[in-house]
Amino acid sequence: MSNSDIGSKIIIRNKNTLEEVSLEQEYTKLRAGSEIMAFHYKAPLYLTIDLERYFEGMNSSTKLEYNIGDTGWASANFRGLIDGKDPDLNEDYDYKILVLEEFKCISREEIASYGKSSEFKQNFTIENH
Repeated sequence: MSNSDIGSKIIIRNKNTLEEVSLEQEYTKLRAGSEIMAFHYKAPLYLTIDLERYFEGMNSSTKLEYNIGDTGWASANFRGLIDGKDPDLNEDYDYKILVLEEFKCISREEIASYGKSSEFKQNFTIENH
């Protein structure tokens, strides 16, 4: 796939409501770790306001899908939208960091390997009157 085949937008969609928001790739840098991914978005205020409105009040475990430049959909959990800091940023721009966590289905083998995490212990006595 050549660069001209990749679209200019990153689309983020709520898996339950199917509501979408898009980011312009020219303003976005992606940093990814083993399970966490952060979209650093330094864009004009009118674009970052759309992003803030979309994520306003969203739970930090909401299931999302994202599509980078029409390359295909992938799943992730929303973890937060953070205000970034950049003293050199133009006053008409804002800096937001969108944090997503890799969506991972736990296999049956992984569930079986967890074992007990706690045990219920009764700490009172029931008396018959």
